[in-house]
This record gives sequence, C-alpha cells and structure tokens, in this order.
Amino acid sequence: MQVKSFLLYGFIIALACWLIGFCAFGLYAYLMKFAAVPQAQAIVVLTGGAERLQTALELLEQQKAPRMLISGVNSRVSTKDLLQKLDKEYLPLIELGYTAENTYGNALETKKWLKENHIQSILLVTSFYHIPRSLFEMRAQLPNTEIYPVPVFAGRSGEWPRTRSAWLVFVEYNKFIIRFVQFYIRRLLI
Repeated sequence: MQVKSFLLYGFIIALACWLIGFCAFGLYAYLMKFAAVPQAQAIVVLTGGAERLQTALELLEQQKAPRMLISGVNSRVSTKDLLQKLDKEYLPLIELGYTAENTYGNALETKKWLKENHIQSILLVTSFYHIPRSLFEMRAQLPNTEIYPVPVFAGRSGEWPRTRSAWLVFVEYNKFIIRFVQFYIRRLLI
C-alpha cells in the first residue's frame, strides 16, 4: 500500500511541477515584448512559422542589422521563390541556410554562419512560443554572442487565446522539457 501511495504522490507532484512550469513557460513566451528592437550585426530568422520572414524583412528594411540569415530553408526552395516580394536591393544582404532541419540544427547552422562572418550579435526572429527553446539552443552553441529575441505573434495582434497558439505553447513546452533533459544528461555523461 505504501508503494502505491508513494507512486501516486510522486505522480501528483510531477504533474503539479509540469503544470506550474507550463504556466510559467506560456507567460514568459507570451509576455516577451520589447519597447524597441536594438541594433545588431545580423538578423537570424528561423523558418516554420507564420509571419517570421515578414518580421525579419521589416527589421532589415528598418536597418536594425546590415545582413540576414534565413535558417532552415527547404532545399527545394530557391532564393527567387522565397524572396519574390522583396525589394531587389535587399537580396545581397540575405543568405539562405539549407542544412537545419530542427531548432538544434538552426543553432548549428547559425553558429557556422556567424563564425564565417565574424558576427557577435544577432536579432533572433521566431514565433513567440518558440523563443524559449530557440534561445536555449542558440545560447548553448553561441555562449559569447549577444542574442536579442524578436518574438512574432500570429496575426500581429497578440490574440493568443483566440488562436491555436495555446496548443503550440503546449507542444513547444514539452519539446523544451525533452531538449533540456537531453542536454543536461549529455553533459553529465561527457
């Protein structure tokens, strides 16, 4: 009987910790806003979410950074296809990264690009719910780089409760936990 009680209490405690963490994660992701986006040496935009590229292009047009990497581009997409609506004067400032297939890959691709171009600070553009995990991955790979997150909100109105964003936050939180545990187990084993 004591074993069952121990397991039940353990499960309840784990569930409570998960729920508190989920709430904190969601609030952190949703409330992350800045009065003004700072200047940086480059913009890095992670593909995969609505309006990420448009936000990054607006930052480039506002001259918040002199160049941009689009990380995680599908290999079947050409520069012309991806940037057909962009003013041609910005094309030389943009590079496409085709090697990343996930957030960890984005961090590795970004690390290589930053090293090749001697860049020390970036604006990291991705969906608001993706900011915590992408920051975690980037900071693990780029400990000496200044990373300024630029969260993108679906519909640009911040209508989080009325969108599918709650589900995306749920999924992203669980991915974050898994990646966090993997990272620290690997560190302990090495």
